[in-house]
Amino acid sequence: MFKKYFKYVVLIIIIVAIGYGIKSYIYQPHEDLTQRKADLEIKAERLIENLNTQSELFIKKYHHQTLLVSGQVTELDASWLILNQKILFKFNQNITKDLKIGDSLKVKARFLGYDELLDEINFDQSMLINNTQNE
Repeated sequence: MFKKYFKYVVLIIIIVAIGYGIKSYIYQPHEDLTQRKADLEIKAERLIENLNTQSELFIKKYHHQTLLVSGQVTELDASWLILNQKILFKFNQNITKDLKIGDSLKVKARFLGYDELLDEINFDQSMLINNTQNE
């Protein structure tokens, strides 16, 4: 009788272990960009130019990579900003307290791609690196 139940107990343990492994693989923690070095440092004008001339190659190479982009703020909201009228950065925190339109700054973020419908280059997990006020 013990051998009969032992098989079921072992089978249940194996199924639970496989389920836990699958859950752990699917729900991995998000990568922290604060410690990660940028894969590419680029000016906003150059990024726009690269996406206009060789968009598929650039997107394939840098999709979900960390980029450090420098440019000028042209639009601003509590959780996002736009550099050089085309590059949209989404933030997880409020960013407007020390920023204004016209500021030059660097942003480190994860590159998501190019939105052809809105004609925007999209980034998420953004963080400000510096803020140089234009006077």
